[in-house]
Amino acid sequence: MNLGKYIFGVREEYFAKVSTKEKERQFLVFNNLTLMYFILVGFTILSGFVFGLMIFNNILLAIGISLFLGAICFVLLLLVFFLNMTTNYQGLYLTMTNMEPLFETHNNEDLKGLSDERALEIVENEKQKLRETNQQATFDHFHLSSVVTSAVKVILILIISAMVANAMEFVFFRSSLNESLHKIKSDPTIIACASAKETEHNDELNRKIGLAKWTLNMLEPNPGESFLFIDSQSFLLSYQVLEMSLGPWKVLLDIAFALLFLTPFILLRKSNEYAGGIFLKEAALIDIAHSYMFFLLAERERQKIKEEIALNYDYTVLIKKPTDEA
Repeated sequence: MNLGKYIFGVREEYFAKVSTKEKERQFLVFNNLTLMYFILVGFTILSGFVFGLMIFNNILLAIGISLFLGAICFVLLLLVFFLNMTTNYQGLYLTMTNMEPLFETHNNEDLKGLSDERALEIVENEKQKLRETNQQATFDHFHLSSVVTSAVKVILILIISAMVANAMEFVFFRSSLNESLHKIKSDPTIIACASAKETEHNDELNRKIGLAKWTLNMLEPNPGESFLFIDSQSFLLSYQVLEMSLGPWKVLLDIAFALLFLTPFILLRKSNEYAGGIFLKEAALIDIAHSYMFFLLAERERQKIKEEIALNYDYTVLIKKPTDEA
């Protein structure tokens, strides 16, 4: 089974030059990557549903938010995955990112009579040469921009993981959170404070009275409605109670979800199964071949057009001498 073709474009033709064992191994690792990707997207969809229920207390709106948030994270995570799919075959990487040296070999060559078949033969020969000269997956090329882009990608992943972690914590500890909210709602001190009258010369007391009234109001559903998930109208109140209840365990859970989301990112960067694998090597070779072919065909047509202009048009440059002003 080749699940990787649906997300990462792992097509059969990329493995025409490799053994069946290597092909099956690459299918396995990219199948695992695809499953991880779908699991992470599934977490974001569930998170959107949880937040939708908490904020709007409406199932239809929650479904809409979950699909919207899932679609955004689908694109963002896919972008991060693809940006990390860089081959560790340094020769291919350098050729793919700077093809000028390859193009310069045709600077003084007459390509007007180049046929499509001959162009394809040149490209295939160069492709085979690059394949044979890049047998070891080693990469020691460094650029400061890679540090900046990696930092941006990690920050983006951590933001998504933090959102998912909070949603999952609401799911895992929903019963205990609702129990804590009910205790707050029935707390005699809060009820007495909310029932007290405000005074003119005690702003601190008035602030506490207002906060108690707001808290009790947030713990009551709107008329004709009932709470569907968390027994509170205020997301921030629920979050604060959850944070206070979990204490240091919340930090550990946040770190656990951050590691979960960073795992495929790290695998793509560090695992030789991906960066040093046949798929990314062949994908790089195909990209180089396409660029090389487009260059040859474009250069052929450019030379033809230039020759036609030289044969059929006579350009005379008229230079008007400046006249002295009186």
